Amino acid sequence: MKQELKKMVFKTIEDHLSLKEFETWLYGQEDLSNQMGEDLILELFTFNYNQNGAKYEFKSTFLRYFEKEEFMLWKVKTNLQDLIDGRETRDRILNDFYWIGYDEVPCIQGLGYYMYDFEDASYYRGEEQSIIESLKNEAAELLQEIIAEESKNSEFKISLFKRVPRLEFSAEVTTANNSKEWWKIWK
Repeated sequence: MKQELKKMVFKTIEDHLSLKEFETWLYGQEDLSNQMGEDLILELFTFNYNQNGAKYEFKSTFLRYFEKEEFMLWKVKTNLQDLIDGRETRDRILNDFYWIGYDEVPCIQGLGYYMYDFEDASYYRGEEQSIIESLKNEAAELLQEIIAEESKNSEFKISLFKRVPRLEFSAEVTTANNSKEWWKIWK
């Protein structure tokens, strides 16, 4: 039940569930109502879901009950899957990745730059589909790398994860021209 509760709180913070949907789910959980002695559960049941700024208050109140690394890992993996699936939250995710990529999770910053590609594509017809495919491929690759590293390392931290750089060479660049000495390359 604790894992499900955590997942539901994370989904609500990340806008996968509305506050109303979360509140309805919460009040339908008899197991949780029997655990009102726990601070988190008591606070969830006494939270005013209809107050002004409830979304912001929910996030600031309940995120502190969980480790930041745990939430960030869940957030990154979930948002990468949403990008792969082509969900309508793409622009929000890219903006988020751009900003949290600077400080908190550097491995996602490159994906955040796709928001500029989509802005440019709005001026050039026909490019958007190729950008979408490129984004999906890169998101899938990163998600696989994260999952693989997470399965190998029980102490995995998304904030410290570094991607393995992908070096691509064309045959033109990597084929050495042995007919000229290196100092005569400009001729």
